[in-house]
Amino acid sequence: MANEGTSLKPRSGSGRKGESITSQVDFWVILLIPAIAFNVISVLYNFLFYQHWHWVIIVTIFALVVCFLLISLRDRKKTYLPLGISMSASVLLGTFLGLYCYDTYGIFINFYKNSRTYTNVVPSEPSASVADAGRLVFTDESTVDGTKSVGYAAPNGVKYCIAPIKDFSDTARVEFWAVGVDCCGWESEFTCDASTDPEAHGGIVVFDNMGLFNPSNRDWYQLTMKKAEAEFDLVSVAKPVYVRWVANDNLNKLTSEYQTKAIWFIVITVIADLIVCAIFSYVFVKRNMKDKGLP
Repeated sequence: MANEGTSLKPRSGSGRKGESITSQVDFWVILLIPAIAFNVISVLYNFLFYQHWHWVIIVTIFALVVCFLLISLRDRKKTYLPLGISMSASVLLGTFLGLYCYDTYGIFINFYKNSRTYTNVVPSEPSASVADAGRLVFTDESTVDGTKSVGYAAPNGVKYCIAPIKDFSDTARVEFWAVGVDCCGWESEFTCDASTDPEAHGGIVVFDNMGLFNPSNRDWYQLTMKKAEAEFDLVSVAKPVYVRWVANDNLNKLTSEYQTKAIWFIVITVIADLIVCAIFSYVFVKRNMKDKGLP
């Protein structure tokens, strides 16, 4: 009988002495499934919400339904409750952060992807004629008039800069403005992007976002423009085009910047969510093993 007793061994994964919590199947289930859900949801909102927003919302609702089902079936298996809670939190957090990333970065990537490029644009022509533009190449005579630039101190601590784009035509009406951030003096000093390069004639249109979390720079440029009008007796059209003045071969500058920022944002938030899920899973499995009287 003694031999029989000593021959009995705990089953794999039951928490025998010396077995770590991370060797438990439940630990990895509660960790990985919510983390994957967070990753998928956040990526969907950032990269697919622009054209397929209804499908993204449907996927989000479906994921939440699965979470509620897991919670409602908690009596069938003890793992379902923590899995449902963790997954619900990951889906909701992924939706919130995914929308934030989309409204801050992703929406602009899609704007530039779906907009047109115009060449030989004359600064005095109606800006409405290029209303669907994302990139502009102005005529060789076009320049940024830094002598009529101004800086605007916004409440967020950022200085927004603006200067009219002109050519040889003598007109006080401004259709296009060059803009930037923290790259000018308070008046008649403008060094934003490639504005001081005589060979640069490209403009990347500044778009507006949905404003779900923070106003876009375009909203601040609107206020800066009004200051320039008052300072130099300029007259701007009701809906001017704001551009970042760049070299002609650098028209994808903002697209690359927004893509890089979006990817880094997703990577950082995914890692953060993974850490939180790991802690939650560790605590649950450890408590579950303790309740069973296992080491």
